[in-house]
Amino acid sequence: VLFRSNIANIDECLAFAEEHGIMDEDELQEARQVAQALRSGAQLPGNCQSKNECEAYCEDVTHIRECLNFAEQAGFLPEEELAEARRIAHALDSGARLPGDCQGKDECDAYCSNPSNINECLDFAEAAGFISPEELEEARKFAPLIARGEMPGGCTSKEECEAYCSQEANIEECVEVFASIGVMSPEE
Repeated sequence: VLFRSNIANIDECLAFAEEHGIMDEDELQEARQVAQALRSGAQLPGNCQSKNECEAYCEDVTHIRECLNFAEQAGFLPEEELAEARRIAHALDSGARLPGDCQGKDECDAYCSNPSNINECLDFAEAAGFISPEELEEARKFAPLIARGEMPGGCTSKEECEAYCSQEANIEECVEVFASIGVMSPEE
C-alpha cells in the first residue's frame, strides 16, 4: 500500500502502516529502505512516484545504471547480484545486446532456457564476463548439440549432464556424444 501509490508522503504512510499493521514485514522493510535512501539524498529513478512507476521505468534496460544506483543506495540487492547487474550494464554500454532483446532477469532466463538460443546467450555471457574463456570454449563445442536437442538424456546444463552421465547405465552414451564433438576421446 505504502510505496505502491505515491512516494511524496512515504514517512507519514510508513508510520501509519506500522501502527495499524496493514503491511507485511517484507513490504514494510522495502518501504523503510526507500524512505532511508530518500532521506540520505537518493533520487528515485526517472523521478518515479510509486512502486509501479519505478518498476516500469526500471524494466527498460536503458535505465539500468540509474536503477542500479538507487537499488544500491536503498540496499535492495545483495552485493553478488549488484556486481552481476553492473557487469550487464557494462556489457550494454559496450554495445552488447541482451539475448532476444529480453527485458529483466526472468525474461532473459526464459529466453536462454530455450536451447535454440544458446549461441546468442553465450555471446552475451561472454560480453558480460559471466563465463571464462575456457568455459566458453567448452560451451561452444556443446552448443550445436544443445541447439538440436541431442545432448545425452536431453540434458541442457552442466549439472544435468554430470548427473545423467554419472549413472553407469548412461556412460557409454555420454562418451559417444562427447567424443563426437572432441570434448573427450573414447579412451578417456
